[in-house]
Amino acid sequence: MTESFCRQMRQEAGDQGIVLDDRQLEQLYLYYEMLSETNKVMNLTAITEESEVVTKHFSDSLSLVRAFGGGDGFGKYLEKGVSLIDVGTGAGFPGIPLKILFSGMRVTLLDSLNKRVKFLQDVCNKLELKEVMCIHGRAEDIGRQEEHREAYNLCVSRAVANLATLSEYCVPFVKIGGCFVPYKSGEIEEELEQSKKQSLCWGKD
Repeated sequence: MTESFCRQMRQEAGDQGIVLDDRQLEQLYLYYEMLSETNKVMNLTAITEESEVVTKHFSDSLSLVRAFGGGDGFGKYLEKGVSLIDVGTGAGFPGIPLKILFSGMRVTLLDSLNKRVKFLQDVCNKLELKEVMCIHGRAEDIGRQEEHREAYNLCVSRAVANLATLSEYCVPFVKIGGCFVPYKSGEIEEELEQSKKQSLCWGKD
């Protein structure tokens, strides 16, 4: 593990109220190495430079804690035995970094490309991550299955899709009283308005 990776990862996590231990740093770095190596033969991400992976993939993935008042707040939420599904996870973001940070969380990684799912399984095995399920399938199909419909406390997604469409795919996974947290940035006001209008049809609070 490089000193620059360790320093940057600790600093950016600390800015979000997160304290990483040595084991978590080792897991994140091993994940980075596997991502970089596999990306040579499989298109997983256009972002491969170490510092950019830390900021744009790892730190961004962990930013979910901001919705719960920081790392401690999310940690308290997890005491309830939270289950999380990451829809359209791709190379494993945000699901795998969140699992590394909160090892007690039950995580399902869903992606429509089988070779990416195989990579995710390899990563989870190598990092010795327990209670992680990697599923190959489309969200609109898996969300209809009884074992996954309204089965999760949290649904997250960094998938590149319109928020209204993304919500249509993701909300069916969420338990009553649970949360769907899309990773969005930039000018999304129009998307938010469209998704609010559509939410009136779901009847889920």
